[in-house]
Amino acid sequence: MELIPLKQISVSDRQRKFFPLDKIIELAEDIRRNGLLHAPVLQADSLDLLAGERRCRAVEMIYDTGGQFMYGGELIPPGLIPITRAHSRDAIGWMEAELSENLARQDLTWQERAQALLHLDDLRKLQNPGHTEADTLTEVRAACGDNPPGLPVLREEILLAKHLGDEDVAKQKTRSDAMRVLRRKAQLQRATALGQQFDLSAKTQSPHTPVNSDCREWLSFQPSGTFDLILTDPPYGIDAQDHNEQNILGHQYDDSYPSWRELMLWFAGESYRLAASDSHLYLMCDIERWYELRGLFTAAGWRVWRRPMIWNKGNGMLPRPDYGPRNTYEAILFATKGEKKIKVVGNIPYSISSPILFHILEHNPK
Repeated sequence: MELIPLKQISVSDRQRKFFPLDKIIELAEDIRRNGLLHAPVLQADSLDLLAGERRCRAVEMIYDTGGQFMYGGELIPPGLIPITRAHSRDAIGWMEAELSENLARQDLTWQERAQALLHLDDLRKLQNPGHTEADTLTEVRAACGDNPPGLPVLREEILLAKHLGDEDVAKQKTRSDAMRVLRRKAQLQRATALGQQFDLSAKTQSPHTPVNSDCREWLSFQPSGTFDLILTDPPYGIDAQDHNEQNILGHQYDDSYPSWRELMLWFAGESYRLAASDSHLYLMCDIERWYELRGLFTAAGWRVWRRPMIWNKGNGMLPRPDYGPRNTYEAILFATKGEKKIKVVGNIPYSISSPILFHILEHNPK
């Protein structure tokens, strides 16, 4: 048995970055009661740790509280720790062994496993230029025994590891949340690129006039009776800024109920002023706000359809994944001014309108 002072062990470039205190306390208590079953593994010719940092931390906690522990049937003197030496593996082999052990135990954070997978993949490619990412994932799965993670999961983790420098990605609690952020940012980048392609010549040929402005300020200058159709997706007054599970990148407006109520009181009357004598209004909303909106827009002069229209959004969102079903639809308030009719093409009714007002109502749009 080789014993060395615990404080002499060198720990660097480890796969595991975070150690929940409660888990270290549990491990320390287990070692104190039952002894240390497996000694930490060090390099063959140095004091560099290869595997067993949790065990080292648990032993340190035992010593800090005045305790001792057994190993191999012997009581270990205070301040010392038994170790084993790595003689048969190179650095890559030990890294793969540590990763396999951690994956099987499944208590690495997703960030730690992602970084470890990427590091291992990089080392393999340095060792063999013909090595591929698929080869790395196949090897890792084979080393994980009877319950290996799926290839899609491992592919996502390697992809996320390349984006851990992005704080919005790195701070997410789960891999799924991080992937949603990454996909959302990719969508925003594609939208920005498309917007940049919409140059001046394209704008002159388009039937649409995009406007980026404060809605209250811009609408106040528009003549009454201008729009045949108003289609809008305003704030819902449901504190969406707190719905971090789905809107991970955050809302850029105040979605509190008081702010929503004040905005809708203004817009009910302003939309009626802007609407042509024969026109339609489609106002997306939360189902809990639809009845209140019906009263506001009826009072402003609109004739509100007596039932909400339902927008089926398919798979929908998971506001609280562990506590309830998906949100698969949103409500739409439909209202008319005058006697404008719906035109039916095939079996699909829709409003023929020109010009159209379509806008997102925000106090500070970007």
